[in-house]
Amino acid sequence: MYKNIKKEHLINCENAPLSSNGSGDPSVRDYLNEVGKEVIRLTSLGIKLVNDFDYMDVLNDVPPQSVPTSLGLVNNVLNIVKDNNNIKDSLFTKLTLGITSPAHNLDSVLQNLVVLKNTDELFCMSFHHLGHAIGLYNKEVLQETYYRTGKKQVESGVLSNQQYMKDHWAAFKVTSIILREFYSKLENRGYKPNLVIDKIEILCLENGIMYPESREGKKFTRVIKVVLKGIFKGESIKGPAKKAYRSLSISDFSLNYTKYLKPYINTP
Repeated sequence: MYKNIKKEHLINCENAPLSSNGSGDPSVRDYLNEVGKEVIRLTSLGIKLVNDFDYMDVLNDVPPQSVPTSLGLVNNVLNIVKDNNNIKDSLFTKLTLGITSPAHNLDSVLQNLVVLKNTDELFCMSFHHLGHAIGLYNKEVLQETYYRTGKKQVESGVLSNQQYMKDHWAAFKVTSIILREFYSKLENRGYKPNLVIDKIEILCLENGIMYPESREGKKFTRVIKVVLKGIFKGESIKGPAKKAYRSLSISDFSLNYTKYLKPYINTP
């Protein structure tokens, strides 16, 4: 499913700690360092931290300001998380020293506990935002890759259809004209379109008009359906043909309809 994704453009940090175990938790620091290395790696690949354009709020008279890219947002949040983690570790160390000191003051310890609790909550919130920012960045990479892949597929399909119609436009023009002329006669309504198209194909090949190699493909079917819809206008053409309408004389068919091919013979 992801074979077309440029994996080197994704942030690959799979070892996020589930929780912090206190001051200097190595799993937290290792993870933050890992994210930082990923940001450096991605910027070395040419992915920008700041958009090329400046944000301008003319209505509120806000001066132009640079806007971070999704990777820039990851980098900004990462720096906030690092700062919060350093503050938390510093407070934890201060609290530990205060408790173990023979001259510790209970009010001071309690005050530091409250500050540490608030700082830890702030750290947890910023850590959550970091995970969210990484997820948004990776999602943007995936969406951009799928967009480019889809665009190429659409463009390829359009070019393929254009070439198909260019190669066979004379055959489709002749088929459309003869089908309309043939079914304009009430006595011919019993013949199934496939049988009539068989004869048209023979006439085209005999007169040097290139006919599609396959009549089972979507491109051929789509064109013929449009032609038949305009002829029968909702009238059902399903079901087997009656016995009297199961064959057509190619000699008679050629005599009556070869004239419609002449304007398209030897046309590029």
